[in-house]
Amino acid sequence: MGGTAPERPDPHRRLLRRLEIQAHDVERLLGGLSEDALARRPDPEKWSLKELLAHLWITQRLFAARAEKMLFEENPPIEPYDPAEDQEFPRLAARPATRILAEFLNERAVLVGRLAALRPEEWSRRGEHPEFPHYHVRFLVEYMVHHEAHHLYQMFRLRSQLGPELR
Repeated sequence: MGGTAPERPDPHRRLLRRLEIQAHDVERLLGGLSEDALARRPDPEKWSLKELLAHLWITQRLFAARAEKMLFEENPPIEPYDPAEDQEFPRLAARPATRILAEFLNERAVLVGRLAALRPEEWSRRGEHPEFPHYHVRFLVEYMVHHEAHHLYQMFRLRSQLGPELR
């Protein structure tokens, strides 16, 4: 059986596409709900949909800043992030959900555009993270995708309790 092997999709483009799709998923999971519904915590020990959105927005900003740092500095130190210690989180999560979502989506488009413009070698630019020995731009973006997917599942579960039906 001869012939050529099918072309494998570019792993960077695949990551960027996932970032785009997941941003649309966030928007879809929040759609049609009031501010009160978005802020409701069905379990007092867990975040509301609005708090999950705020967390995704904050971590998106953090990941974007880390990428820029690695692109402009040689192997910079990367500080771990602990959401429990984020003093800004309550203030940012208190903003209207529509505003948080708009900023999240706008900044996502900018981030995807920035990453799409990277040269192949820039995806390998490194940073020094105490928890991850092989920390580079591609790892950072893939980590972001998986981190966000985890929270999307949480959002899906919360949304299923609040209705109306998703479209």
